[in-house]
Amino acid sequence: MKVLNLTGREIRVVVDGKVLLQARPSGQTAQVWRSWEKVAPFCPHYEDGDCSAVAGVIGECKDPCPYGMGVRVKCLSVGIEGLTEPCDGTVYLVSPSVLTALRQLGLRRPDVYCPDPATTVESTEGVFIVRELLSGAGLP
Repeated sequence: MKVLNLTGREIRVVVDGKVLLQARPSGQTAQVWRSWEKVAPFCPHYEDGDCSAVAGVIGECKDPCPYGMGVRVKCLSVGIEGLTEPCDGTVYLVSPSVLTALRQLGLRRPDVYCPDPATTVESTEGVFIVRELLSGAGLP
């Protein structure tokens, strides 16, 4: 079995002090992209597009808000770059955000795994030490 690490970080799966898997970065990285649409500021002064209390001009809102409020956005689409189609005998290690995006897209990939954030620590050398891997085979 070939393991292709698409995280950009070395990953070691360690159970009871034994290294079961050591995967160095492959040189390829799988990443998530999202497109966003600005919907409205969280500012309490924003009402039906009239942000005159904030900007002093009707129909215009300062971004960022002078009151320190954020901007409400809506995710329009999600995609993944750098994750190839399944290949017999190959397992792909990806980041938790890539596995989450696969699930959001409704894609089942039993060949894709990510470090379980609950059982992962980072060593002083920047290596992820992992006890468990999460699978892309099922949906939440």
